Amino acid sequence: MQPQPLKITYIGGPNCLLEFGGVRLLADLTFDPGGSDYTTGPVSLQKLNGPAIQADAIAPADYVPPATTSILTTWTTANGQ
Repeated sequence: MQPQPLKITYIGGPNCLLEFGGVRLLADLTFDPGGSDYTTGPVSLQKLNGPAIQADAIAPADYVPPATTSILTTWTTANGQ
């Protein structure tokens, strides 16, 4: 049995696409554009850059992590769904 290569495609931020044995796993769903603001309590963060690869260039993925509603909305909006 030959070892299967692991391919990692960096998308940006914490997001990457892992491909192994014909399975595509999206590690995080952060496809919102640069300039987006995120406020949690007294802290506000701003995303400076958008993803290096757009969601529609990646789809379909076999598995995606469980996501909060806001992250899932970002994925479906970016993926045209």
